[in-house]
Amino acid sequence: MFCRRANPRTPKKPIYATKISNTHRRKLKKLRVSRRSKRENRTKSRSRYGPSSSISSTISRICSLLTFNYRKIL
Repeated sequence: MFCRRANPRTPKKPIYATKISNTHRRKLKKLRVSRRSKRENRTKSRSRYGPSSSISSTISRICSLLTFNYRKIL
């Protein structure tokens, strides 16, 4: 016999109301993180440090490109 709830009209408890084991909660969190686009996470991490870091990174990139070109020429 399959078990039926006493009153089928009562809605199921929401996830946060039910008691969840820590491991399951961790899994849920992981899923939620992985669902977000990777690009979004990258941009967030970049913006966290402020504009100064982005400027420095662009400068370093340009420098590396220049050195690479010089190597090609020489």
